[in-house]
Amino acid sequence: MRNLWALGLIAAAGCMSTETVGDDDSSDPNACSEELMLDGTSGSQPTAIGPVELGNTNICMRLDASHNLVRGHFMASTDVETGTTSSFTSTMTEIDGTMIATGWDVTFGQTSPQSRATLEWDLPSGDVRDVVLHIKARAGAKATTIRLALFEPFE
Repeated sequence: MRNLWALGLIAAAGCMSTETVGDDDSSDPNACSEELMLDGTSGSQPTAIGPVELGNTNICMRLDASHNLVRGHFMASTDVETGTTSSFTSTMTEIDGTMIATGWDVTFGQTSPQSRATLEWDLPSGDVRDVVLHIKARAGAKATTIRLALFEPFE
């Protein structure tokens, strides 16, 4: 993955890029629109990407739970929006395309429901994994902020 370590150092220093990511014109379904590193011991404060206009995007990540005591809990979500269905779907794969996890919609409120796309997955303690988060708009392009976190679940 191009410059993953350099981007990880920038992300760790708190200087995340928030440039627009969109449809990837590459024929590679796992080509990265963004690359970053998340450390499972840096706390549960999420890293935000955006707001960005999305059709289909891939975020390549190095998830590092090498110093976590129990496990690294990964969480990704989009903005909350009105309705019972989010405008986005999400999946996570290994770099080779092997499916790891599928996201779902979280909906809350009965009289005025609101939803967001969410994906969560646990990385074993001591593990470092390179993955791709795929986020896709259900219809056309739509703006959202993507929030990503990897943390010790019992911190």
